[in-house]
Amino acid sequence: MAGASQKGAERASGLRRKGEAPVWSRAGGLPFGHAEIRSRFSFANQDSLGINTAAGSDDLMTVSERSAARVFITRTGSKVVLDLFQFTVDNRPIMQLDFWPQERTLIVRDVHHRLLGRFGKPGPWFHPDPLSQLVLGLVGGRTPEAVSLAAYRDLVRKFASWTALRDAPVEDIRAVIGRVTFAEVKAVRLRQALQQVTERRGRLTLDFLQTLDPASAMGWLMQLPGVGPKTAAVTLNFSTLRMRALVIDTHHLRVVRRLRLVPDRARFEQAFDQLMSQLPAEWGPGDIDDHHQLMKRLGQTTCHHGNPQCGHCPLFSLCPSRAPTPVTDPAFPRQKSMVKDYCCENP
Repeated sequence: MAGASQKGAERASGLRRKGEAPVWSRAGGLPFGHAEIRSRFSFANQDSLGINTAAGSDDLMTVSERSAARVFITRTGSKVVLDLFQFTVDNRPIMQLDFWPQERTLIVRDVHHRLLGRFGKPGPWFHPDPLSQLVLGLVGGRTPEAVSLAAYRDLVRKFASWTALRDAPVEDIRAVIGRVTFAEVKAVRLRQALQQVTERRGRLTLDFLQTLDPASAMGWLMQLPGVGPKTAAVTLNFSTLRMRALVIDTHHLRVVRRLRLVPDRARFEQAFDQLMSQLPAEWGPGDIDDHHQLMKRLGQTTCHHGNPQCGHCPLFSLCPSRAPTPVTDPAFPRQKSMVKDYCCENP
């Protein structure tokens, strides 16, 4: 009976015997089982769990697997604390490890390097002025890129300037962008956003944003109607401002959720804050732009919502959400449903 209880505790804690499939423990949305972190957790032999206290360190502590253990992960500010409890020692922690955001930065670098190897360097891109980029961003939400670009070009042809667009009737704007998703809503918000820029600055321009730091510029833009973190980041990073702001679309968000770089149910605002802190400090606006384009392309071509092609993914060995077997393997006809359950995708 005691043996059965111990085995249950080991299963619940994510511990496993040698040769068994990994069962990763997760708490508070923090990943437990990423490549970089996982390298510090390995079985030294049949009956023990070895934990390296530092990457590349020879300092190894071994905890007997026969004494059931449990891992707890907590967060204090930007610091992540991992406590390893052993039930047989009054439930007191016998070891504590700290993981800082730099751990995830290593993962981001690895991801970027692998995607460059698969897709090559993105671009080159055209960088419009920030006001034009804002208009394009407001028009393009939840709309295929080709359709949003066509609508943007129609606006340029129809209206002599963005001032003329600001002063045009909503019905005229909607008629021009009618092919985009939610055209009625976007026509109203587009006009309102341009009006508010004029009211707050005295004239219709966003060039002043170059005098602000990225966080302040993001905050200023997100006060405009219809502007969320994605549109704000697009305006800062894709335009001639070329500021350090990471664009996150639905494809990008899906990939980072599956990589456990953000919690499973993280929305755009939360994902932006967390991912910005994980970017390498030496990356400039161009590197950040490239990273988004690469993540987006992976989501479009491989890491699909309903049927991710894990067997073709360059991040397969890094991803804790990967399918147990390659998606393309004809020997597993039920693979699609297995992947959907395994990834716990949140639409």
